[in-house]
Amino acid sequence: MLVGVIGGLVVGMTSVGSGSLIIVSLMLMYPAITASELVGTDLVQGVPLVASAALAHILFGNFQLGLTLSLILGSVPGVYLGARFSSRAPDGLVRPALVLVLLASGLKLVDMSTPLLGWTLLLVVLVGLPIWGLVDALQWRKEHWERAGRSRRTWIRLQAVGAVCLVGTAATIAYFARTRPRLVAAAVLSDPAP
Repeated sequence: MLVGVIGGLVVGMTSVGSGSLIIVSLMLMYPAITASELVGTDLVQGVPLVASAALAHILFGNFQLGLTLSLILGSVPGVYLGARFSSRAPDGLVRPALVLVLLASGLKLVDMSTPLLGWTLLLVVLVGLPIWGLVDALQWRKEHWERAGRSRRTWIRLQAVGAVCLVGTAATIAYFARTRPRLVAAAVLSDPAP
């Protein structure tokens, strides 16, 4: 409830928070929830949250009707498509996408210019994503790799060399989409919960 109170206060004051602040709080408090469940939970709680904030701003006259209507016309189909993708996509693709969107939002809020923001995000995708994949790949034990039928050495090299040469993004996306789910399944089989 405390997260909801703080989130509601921030959304009412800034309109930032229904997606970015709440989802980060949920990730910290409930790390075992899948990315699609995090997104779904955040969206469902976000509807009444944003609706009440919007109603308050309508009452105070702090909105532009034409701009609001055009945003609604574009965002409703976008939300539908995004929800369909998020519900079917593996966690390994949804979480990096969340990180990238949250990073872009944070950098834009500190008044970073749009060209600099674009170059920064490109650098994050080309270097940061492979490093993230490398760190993730290093955490899995040898028996997990063997049970998953994947070569630990190959995936670590692909991502390490790719990060240095700025070409590791494709290998990392393949790692998160195909190999990591097998590692998770292998870990569950070898280390079943009590």
